[in-house]
Amino acid sequence: MTNYLHSLYLQIISEGTLYKKEFDEIAKNPGDYNTNLLLNLLHSNASTEFGQLHNFASITSVEQYKNSMPITGYDNYEPYIKRMIQEQQDNLLTSYPIRHYMESSGTQGTAKYLPLSNPSKEIIHTLSKQLFSRIYELIGDNWTYHKLLLLIVPADKTLNEYADRNSLSTELFIGIFEENMSDFVVSPMLAYEKGRIVDTQYLHAMFALLDENMCSIFSPFMSFILEFIHYVNNNKEMLIQNIEMGIIDDSINISKEDCATLLSTIKPNKERAAQLREIFEVYPTSWPKKVWPNLELILSTCSGSFLECTDVVRTYVGNEVNILGLGFGSSECVFSMPVELNQNDAVLLPHTGFFEFLPLGENDYTKTLTLDEIEIGKDYEILVTTISGLYRYQMRDAVTVTGTYLNTPKIQFSHRIDQTVNIFGEKTSELLLRKIVYDMASENGLSIHNFSVYPDTTSAPMRYVFFIEFSDDALHISTKQMQESMEKKLRGANFLYDLFASSGKLAPLEIHILQKNSYINYKQNLLNEGKNISQIKPVRIISSAKIKDFFLKHVEHKNEKLTELIMN
Repeated sequence: MTNYLHSLYLQIISEGTLYKKEFDEIAKNPGDYNTNLLLNLLHSNASTEFGQLHNFASITSVEQYKNSMPITGYDNYEPYIKRMIQEQQDNLLTSYPIRHYMESSGTQGTAKYLPLSNPSKEIIHTLSKQLFSRIYELIGDNWTYHKLLLLIVPADKTLNEYADRNSLSTELFIGIFEENMSDFVVSPMLAYEKGRIVDTQYLHAMFALLDENMCSIFSPFMSFILEFIHYVNNNKEMLIQNIEMGIIDDSINISKEDCATLLSTIKPNKERAAQLREIFEVYPTSWPKKVWPNLELILSTCSGSFLECTDVVRTYVGNEVNILGLGFGSSECVFSMPVELNQNDAVLLPHTGFFEFLPLGENDYTKTLTLDEIEIGKDYEILVTTISGLYRYQMRDAVTVTGTYLNTPKIQFSHRIDQTVNIFGEKTSELLLRKIVYDMASENGLSIHNFSVYPDTTSAPMRYVFFIEFSDDALHISTKQMQESMEKKLRGANFLYDLFASSGKLAPLEIHILQKNSYINYKQNLLNEGKNISQIKPVRIISSAKIKDFFLKHVEHKNEKLTELIMN
């Protein structure tokens, strides 16, 4: 650690401490603050085109807002956003000029662009620095202030000459480091430059292994960290040999110019190579803490669909390494921020948007609750009115209230009410999965009884795995042909899935053909366990190891092999 890097850490911690004190004052009286935020937003946006349409000027209370403003989704804003991006029109959704957009994947995979005002962007950056302050408060001087591993996917920031686009994860982490990013990260900056022809996994792994003092791993999604661990496991011999010889491997996809630049920063390191060989031999499944003795912290999203990845990562790093969840955030809004180590919940942020909570099972959206009305232990659908021009926006996300911080509720993301498969943020919806499965069957004259899918985060690369039970007695196409057909459809329908598949982060999907009556047997098992038949829903997206194991035991191995043999 250099004195300069140490001073950078202390500077961010100092700034973050001021923001933390401001937030703690808000957290003492969150209900009033959140209500006042809503009324101020309605007042300041009353003259916008959207505000005039919905008569914001006449709304003076939360109840009036709930009764007069309908629930909205992206379709309600898309025409306005197109005008904002393509024609640089202002004062449509918000009085703030909008030049920044958060990119997100839509239900059918079409890109959505959510407006990001400068005040919202600044809030994200202050939250980033608060994170550093909280880490210091929670870990203290055990956090050694060395370089860290930052695993993010670089984004093309340009939409057109008027607007740029980014992701929440990039804004969050760039907000921490700003122009000093190269001083904080172990990886070369080449790994973060969009448009470069380069194997970023190799760069992250190679340069992380070289730096035995690395103290933290930061990533927006825990699946990125698990993928990194898988990559090191599968390529450790090559990586160690490259470290020993001070070379960039010939198999790596990289330009000659970039390779020369990297080679100028490394040299043969036989001592480190020998040390790594011994560690991997002695500690084959618990090597991270041995490779990086100063590794003290992992910062990432670890709730919801990332719980399984978090559990697997924990088996590698052990209990000595702290995991700080990033809380609940989306392209629309940052909803919560962590305040405790090794927990999956986080405190609500009353200053980032106005929040409404609908008890699960309730369908009347005039009966939403404010954040000072929700109860610990209960589940709610969350709606948001943002600082950037979204009003009573519905994302179909469910949260559980877990406790309080000062007087503000803590929440944990529970699930998507409209389920998705989400390994790297691609958010493939159940609707889209159903479409590609049934389109494949229809095109090949097949009849499907039922299907399920789960994200296989234990394979390297990770992939989608489908279980399909056909009604047909015989299949006239091979499993391989089905897989290729569905993979093509999925990549064509979800641009983020295609991005991750093209870069090698996601392996091609896999299909297991189920024995006849597998789903009938599954339902019968639940009935035998005492489940009410009215509570048994179709198993589309598998979220538990128990359900996955049930279907794995019902795979028709003989039929699969016979079909492959006949077709080949």
